[in-house]
Amino acid sequence: MRRASLPLALAVVLAVPAAAIAQGSSPPAAATNPSPVAAAQDRLARVFARVDDFRHVAVDLRDGVVRLTGTVDAGDDIERAVELARSMDGVLFVDEDLRVSTDVAERILPSVEEASAWLDRAGRALPLLAVALVVFLVFLLVARRIRRAELAVGPLRR
Repeated sequence: MRRASLPLALAVVLAVPAAAIAQGSSPPAAATNPSPVAAAQDRLARVFARVDDFRHVAVDLRDGVVRLTGTVDAGDDIERAVELARSMDGVLFVDEDLRVSTDVAERILPSVEEASAWLDRAGRALPLLAVALVVFLVFLLVARRIRRAELAVGPLRR
């Protein structure tokens, strides 16, 4: 019986590393699938990054507690950020340390960018407006000449 167990033990010892090699060097399942906490943290960060009003808000999730830090443009945005964080799965409590931004340049920048974009669109439309103006003036000139000709000769009749 002892002689039969030696080859069996040898086969097991050799089979275990061979099975690991046959599976390849893929990482364990825990390494490829992020933890639920990391997935929730990533999801929260992506949601807050997509909302323009929350572009200066940092999100940290630990043990179901979300910590919001940074600045927002208005006081209502603080309440909205807290409600958004509370609505996410896995959030038990929201600790907010958000401040309303008082930086004038930061508050005016969106309006300046919007005005700049409007001027850019208007600038691209200028050639078309110039062509339309020229066509209008040509028709106006032709209509005046026809009217002067009618007054000088009399109305055109068939």
